[in-house]
Amino acid sequence: MKKIIPLIHLTVGYLFLLCYSIIYNTSSALVYQTHNIFTIPIYCFICYILFHGWKIYPSLNKNKWIFPVIGCIYSSFLIFGTSIRNYNFVSFVSIITWLSIFTFSYVMTAALLFIYHRLLPQLYKICTNGTNSKIESLYARVNFFHFWIALIVFWIPYLLACYPGIASYDANYQLSQVGETLNLTAHHPIIHTLLLGGCVQFGRLYFNSANIGMLIYSLIQIIIISGIMAYCLHFLKKHNVSAILCFISFIFFAFMPFNGLFAICATKDSIFGALFLLLIILQSEMNLNSSSFFNSKKYTILLILVIFLLLTFRNNMLYALLLSVIFMLFAYRKYWKQILCICFIPILLLQLYQTLLYPKLNVAPGNSREAYSVIMQQFANVYNNCTIDSDDKKLLLELMDDECWQEYEPRKSDAIKNHFKTTIFTDNIETYLKLWIKLGIQNPTCYLNAFFNLTYAYWYPNDILPDQTTYRKYIEIYDCSDISFDSKIPSLFKILKKIGMEASYQNYPVISVIFTPAFYIWILLFVFAVNFYNQKFNFIKLLIFPATIFLTLLLGPVALLRYLYPIIICVPFLIPINTKF
Repeated sequence: MKKIIPLIHLTVGYLFLLCYSIIYNTSSALVYQTHNIFTIPIYCFICYILFHGWKIYPSLNKNKWIFPVIGCIYSSFLIFGTSIRNYNFVSFVSIITWLSIFTFSYVMTAALLFIYHRLLPQLYKICTNGTNSKIESLYARVNFFHFWIALIVFWIPYLLACYPGIASYDANYQLSQVGETLNLTAHHPIIHTLLLGGCVQFGRLYFNSANIGMLIYSLIQIIIISGIMAYCLHFLKKHNVSAILCFISFIFFAFMPFNGLFAICATKDSIFGALFLLLIILQSEMNLNSSSFFNSKKYTILLILVIFLLLTFRNNMLYALLLSVIFMLFAYRKYWKQILCICFIPILLLQLYQTLLYPKLNVAPGNSREAYSVIMQQFANVYNNCTIDSDDKKLLLELMDDECWQEYEPRKSDAIKNHFKTTIFTDNIETYLKLWIKLGIQNPTCYLNAFFNLTYAYWYPNDILPDQTTYRKYIEIYDCSDISFDSKIPSLFKILKKIGMEASYQNYPVISVIFTPAFYIWILLFVFAVNFYNQKFNFIKLLIFPATIFLTLLLGPVALLRYLYPIIICVPFLIPINTKF
């Protein structure tokens, strides 16, 4: 067997290169072709990883199976994602598809084992060993306010460049609800609509300028987000995380462009993301010092308040919380009573908030159609690309007419969701769920392709933006209504707009990867694998909320960076704090 293993590695390495060239051999992608001298060093490198990676596997403990599982997940993401990106569908009957998944899984697993066994220990030593005395002395003197002021200072150029702030995404709709009279709808979070609209209206009334109002909002949001990120860094320092790791986290917060842009962008996801980071920080304190945490009224009240605010800023947080309760009760079963209070009191407060505030403000109910985005897309894909009988088609035509179904865009549900008759669907929910199951059984590949198209940007790291098939940008940078850009640093504004609207970062190899949303999901999967293998289940508890939020995003109308942003900004906290578990 030992003589056969090298031959297996050499064969799989060659098949990997062959499958890679076939999968990426399209006119829309820059790839290494089969006839290319660079395939020789690449093949040698792949074989090196295979020999050294799989050599480690037999000596690992009983949890070693987690690495092949994650390797298979990574490979499926790559193969399915590439097919979706290039052709809008995956051919599940193609031998090349499954051969590629096998060879990619084999190589990916070896790479994971190599990183875990060879690279990770070296990185850990570098990051946790003490630096020189001057840096340690400086680190010892830095406090929360230093971090806070530094982040604000580094983000001010973003505000000056995009002065008075970025009123994109849903801002225009929200601002239309707040004027001389209120015309609120629950489709967008009321708390955010009132904050944004209130600031802009204040500017209009007292300064005769919507721009001044937008500036006030931007400054408030910068203070909130930078304050929570500063607390994150302070928390790491308080728990004796190394200066190098804390410095890397600071660099990420201060200099990654999407942090500075979202800090001045009038989308609910910005403040929600910061609050979500605070939730993970508090949960980390809960894990590190469980007894004192659960005996502290201060921490309990703060955690309840944070969860309540999260519930008011995004509707999907409620579903994530309800799903998390199951895992939280198991993970913290010793404190199950406290967990029930921490999880359900915010829900009761949310009900009270909506019951008391909404009638007084005459808030119109929102449409729940976004929750059915996946079902809509799967119905539409079957309607347009499969054969269905007349009775089933009649039921679908009751939800929207033929022309509307034909407006189907695979990458987002916005094209058809506004035509979706939610009342008919909900009033006949049993009938339509039976139809959904029936059509799914008859057309499983159509259902899978519809789901993959809608969500692939969350898990496929090679997504290309702007999306040529639909309107989908990296970060939307434009003004609206009577708010207009008046850049104080035009050259920087031009650079930032290219990053947001044209995804110009894609022109820079290696660096571009850290801009990709899916990259952070891959990191968290690897972090999970390493901690699962090492049986650090106390740390894995911190992944409950990111995992449940991610699951709710998979049911959303489109895959955008801003939706994944709350999970992304937790990564520079989760990795350093992992060293304390």
